[in-house]
Amino acid sequence: MKELTIGFSDAQYICDGTDDQEQFKAAFRDYPDDDLTLRVGPGTYNFGGNEPLFLGKRRISFIGSGLGNTIFKPAADSTMGSLLNNFKDPVHGLAVNGITFDLSPRPDVGAMHIYHGDYVEIANCEFTGQRSVKDMVWLLRFGNYNDPEANVSYNLNFHDNYIHDNDCGSYEPLLIANERFPSVINNRFENNKTSAYEVVLYINNHFAVIAGNTFTGSKAKTIAVMESQDTYIANNIATIDQLRFVAVINSQRTTISANTAIFKSTMTGDSSGIELFDRMAGPDGHEHIVNPSEDILIVGNAITDFKFGVRAQIVGHMGVDDYELNQTNIQIGSNTFNGIKACAVAIGADHVENTLSHIRVLNNNVVSWNGEYTGAIIFRGYKTAPMEGELHVQGNTVVPSSKGNSSGIRFINTNVDTVINNDVRRSGRTYDPISFVNSNVKRNNGNLP
Repeated sequence: MKELTIGFSDAQYICDGTDDQEQFKAAFRDYPDDDLTLRVGPGTYNFGGNEPLFLGKRRISFIGSGLGNTIFKPAADSTMGSLLNNFKDPVHGLAVNGITFDLSPRPDVGAMHIYHGDYVEIANCEFTGQRSVKDMVWLLRFGNYNDPEANVSYNLNFHDNYIHDNDCGSYEPLLIANERFPSVINNRFENNKTSAYEVVLYINNHFAVIAGNTFTGSKAKTIAVMESQDTYIANNIATIDQLRFVAVINSQRTTISANTAIFKSTMTGDSSGIELFDRMAGPDGHEHIVNPSEDILIVGNAITDFKFGVRAQIVGHMGVDDYELNQTNIQIGSNTFNGIKACAVAIGADHVENTLSHIRVLNNNVVSWNGEYTGAIIFRGYKTAPMEGELHVQGNTVVPSSKGNSSGIRFINTNVDTVINNDVRRSGRTYDPISFVNSNVKRNNGNLP
């Protein structure tokens, strides 16, 4: 691999603060057949014009001198969509380390759009200042979702980065699409704002890991898993201001384990720690019929101060034909819920057909809740089509609600298989501690009210 230096002094390629991308292009032209390591010295590098720095098929490493020392910026008059881009050619072996990407001079320029690339590692970098007011501009985009059957990418490793103070509009700070073995590990996300999600796995991702990240002051939803398989979300810490921590949409084999999520907003609304919902057809030009979610494991999480803890309901989508609740094989186990305003676990909705099946709610601990709804753990089927199909509620502990009038566990229009060994002592004044409304149970014993 050929090693070159770029900087403002004592370097092979000398920049002057104007159209500095030209020095990088010159290095590419001078060594067209070599894999390159570009050591980028301290200073602020301004990228001008309307064309990003296109990366070729070879291996390229950008090694900066550390956060706040080596800074890439778009020039104030730049119209490029992103600073680094490989729309023309797939990249095979891209490493970016120790660089700050400051997008503040241009509201509609992203840091990286890597449409197709294998063995991409982004580490120890900073991403800040985006104010996206233009369609199709992400802060960071990896993969191509327009054709999920082609251009699959492998082995994205995004770790130990700092992503903060971005206002991405309707787009995500970090979009990952059509990837195999992507990982998002040990990153800090702080004070970002978007009407989408901070991190989204969107369409045809396999074997993704999102672990050990911190999300602080998130002004939007946090993690979305959409039409993806074998996703592992663990040991993340989120203190968020709006809506939900994790959403699972039309995805198979998703594990959400040992995360801590705290809702810190004074906003009213349907905030959820973890939300499960499906579409019958994909959104935005992706209109084939998609499979419902299945094999969801939600275990060992601590969820605090949300309105809902874990919810499989579509509140807010009444009358929308392409929404149904079709998930199967869901285990919600050994989670701790504290300060929940409505339901710690809410399964089903009375305004859509519920074909959820094989649901196990096991050994959860509801430490405190307000009792705004009629049950801390609630199953709710459609009036004309009761929910049924291997539904089990066992070994849960529910303290009385602060209002004192709600059931610990409540079933509405539901045919449930087992309600066993739950401790709901002192729950319920207006309603029974365990209550059944138009519902049946096959086995109901060992409970402690």
